[in-house]
Amino acid sequence: MLKPYRKLIVVYFLILWGIFVVYRILRAAFTGEVVDFSVLATGTLWIIVFTAVYWAYLVKRFKPRLDYIEGPETEFPNFPEVMMNEVEWKKEGFPLERLRDELAARYVVTYIGKQDHIIKIRSRFTMRSWGACSVIRWQPEREVVKVASYPMANHTVRQGREGKKQNGDITRILQWMQTKREESKGF
Repeated sequence: MLKPYRKLIVVYFLILWGIFVVYRILRAAFTGEVVDFSVLATGTLWIIVFTAVYWAYLVKRFKPRLDYIEGPETEFPNFPEVMMNEVEWKKEGFPLERLRDELAARYVVTYIGKQDHIIKIRSRFTMRSWGACSVIRWQPEREVVKVASYPMANHTVRQGREGKKQNGDITRILQWMQTKREESKGF
């Protein structure tokens, strides 16, 4: 369950713990206080408790979003911040494998459903942003590719924009692929 978060949790804890230790060392250097073990142990314990509570909240909030993007559900997500786009695509066939290869360079491809013509992707997590998740589904009966994207978090404006940004990037990739396909046919 915590596998996607493991590296971020450790880095987050080490940053907090490092700030605490540097603060205690500087305070001891400037005030002449003795840094004893009980103060360091208590501070470390509080950092562990704070980190555990903080990450428990985040995992509880993000788990449904991650479960959806990594699972085989074929319906579009119903989270409040979903951004939808459509790209027209003729019935001649949808290059699912080629799209996966294009997307794998930028995103983590979490699910491919060949029968349903669906690809699910998510951004790589960074300390700056949680990124976004997207579902790309070709609907041959309507001759359209639907792209639904949502941010993992929208606590800040930057995080809230991630879904819109990812949706636009995927739409541009699809349009570029369609242009290349038409050029190769001699249009």
